[in-house]
Amino acid sequence: MNVRDDIEELDLYTHQNYEAVEQANRMEHDMVINNPNMKELIKVLKRMKDFDTTCVITGESGTGKTLLAKYIHKISNRADKPFININCASIPNELIESELFGYEEGAFTGANPKGKKGLIHAADKGTILLDEIAELSLKAQAKLLTVLQEKEFLPIGKTEAIKVDIRVLATTNKDLRLLVESGKFREDLYYRLNVIEFYVPPLRRRREDIFNLVEMFISEFNKKYKVNRSLSPGVYKLFMDYDWPGNIRELRHLLERLVVTVDSLIIDTNHLPSSFFSMSNDEKMALEEKITQKNFDQLIEEYESLIVNNAYKKHSSSRKLAKYLDISQTRANKLINKYIK
Repeated sequence: MNVRDDIEELDLYTHQNYEAVEQANRMEHDMVINNPNMKELIKVLKRMKDFDTTCVITGESGTGKTLLAKYIHKISNRADKPFININCASIPNELIESELFGYEEGAFTGANPKGKKGLIHAADKGTILLDEIAELSLKAQAKLLTVLQEKEFLPIGKTEAIKVDIRVLATTNKDLRLLVESGKFREDLYYRLNVIEFYVPPLRRRREDIFNLVEMFISEFNKKYKVNRSLSPGVYKLFMDYDWPGNIRELRHLLERLVVTVDSLIIDTNHLPSSFFSMSNDEKMALEEKITQKNFDQLIEEYESLIVNNAYKKHSSSRKLAKYLDISQTRANKLINKYIK
């Protein structure tokens, strides 16, 4: 919940995140990070843990940007202070100013008669995360710039500014530079926020971490639902080959679904959704069109070519392709020579 009816709901921001923050705190203890880019990222975060540098975390949706922001807070010298996570996309534009900066009693028609404490004020001494910051209106961006530059803000209906000591982190899955060029994001705010930018790679580019992520999530859901599920080797193989368009969020949600819905101790390939085995819609349509024009041998060859080309995109050597398709390397070489151009 991001739009509050009264001041007590601030507890949602300062206390509900404890479980997620603890998960972030376990990132390097319970899970070994194997991807070299992620290893370097964690090293940089540790080096700057005692500095209140403003950061922007970029990357595709579902890559764990929010989790990384919580980790930054947990290793900082503000760890015992509030961490307030605001999803800018979920707050209506007409309410975002009052949510962020608060208002005095009687500031406008329909206002809470007791007034409202803004979330930026509630984050004093701690860290505030502006999730999906690209969704902020230009008006809200201007007020946020004042907070960053002057360390103060003006609640609606108040004539005296309030000083605040906060560290600001932001996440986005959009290119802020392009938004600046199109006039949708303030250039001065962009440079004020983007002191340091961290890019979180998508899961398909850090496959080395899939096994450890799976182990962490399975352990979490086994404990949560009081069961003892595990994955078969075949499932792990499919997970390693899958492109994960929804990234870590998709992986986590799928594993929770499997832990809850599968009755057996071992989660096997037959429990997985059909998306792990199906061709894309475009590939299906292309194949259907060919069925009306090709004879049986031609269709088999077309399908064989499709399989080889898709496999070769992920396993670009005859040795790897042979292992993936469970064929001899000699046959893999013949298929490469035949179908790969």
